[in-house]
Amino acid sequence: MDNGEKLMEQFMDFGSISYEYENKLLQCMQNNNLSSVSAPEIGLNKPIMALKQHEMGSFIVAFNPKVVYTSDEKVAYYETCFSYPQLKVRIERPVAIRVRYQDVNGNVVTRSLMGYDALRFQHEMIHMNENSKPFYHDANFLNKMKAIKDWKVISRKLKREAKYNV
Repeated sequence: MDNGEKLMEQFMDFGSISYEYENKLLQCMQNNNLSSVSAPEIGLNKPIMALKQHEMGSFIVAFNPKVVYTSDEKVAYYETCFSYPQLKVRIERPVAIRVRYQDVNGNVVTRSLMGYDALRFQHEMIHMNENSKPFYHDANFLNKMKAIKDWKVISRKLKREAKYNV
C-alpha cells in the first residue's frame, strides 16, 4: 500500500454527493460575496471548505482538508467570519502553508498556499479540527470574539448607567 492509499483510508468518502456539496458552498460564496466558507458554517456537518484564490480568481473546494506544514513566519491581520459577521478580530497566523485535501472527484491534492490564500484556508480550518471533525473552533479566535462581545455589552451597560445616573 503506497502513501496515497494510506492517506485515502483516513479520508471520509463523499461519493457522488460531493458535487452537490461543492455547489452549495460555491453558491453560498457567490450569494454572500465571500472569499471562503466551510460546510459547518452553512449547516453541513462535513469537513469541506471552499476558497476563492486571491491572485488567480479560481476556486478550491477541499474535501477532508488538512494543513500538513506551516511556516515559522507569521503575519497578523484583521479577520472576519461569515459565522460572526459583525466582528473583526486581529489574528496572527503562518504566512505560508502546505495543505492536503481531496478534490470533488476524490483525487488527493497537495499544494502550497501563501499570503491571503493561506490565511483564509487556516481560518476555514478553525471550523474543523486537525482530524477534520466539524464544529471545532480556534480557542484564540473565539476568546477574542467573546472578549469583544463582552466589552460591547459592558460598554452599553455603562453608557445606560451614566445616562440614568444609576
